[in-house]
Amino acid sequence: MMELGKEHMMGKVELSGRTKKPAQSQTRNEEHFKTVLKTVRQERELRERNRVKNFLTFKSA
Repeated sequence: MMELGKEHMMGKVELSGRTKKPAQSQTRNEEHFKTVLKTVRQERELRERNRVKNFLTFKSA
């Protein structure tokens, strides 16, 4: 039963009888994943810059 649940979550099993187009959703997922990764990377770089800036500011004070 757990195996069926896992496959259903991954989109391999469509219970309603309609078949999904895996290529389209796969591409959409990859695009979304790249966008999220880019955003996370930008936030991390911003935090790092702010940390360095704060460190230098407080060190000189």
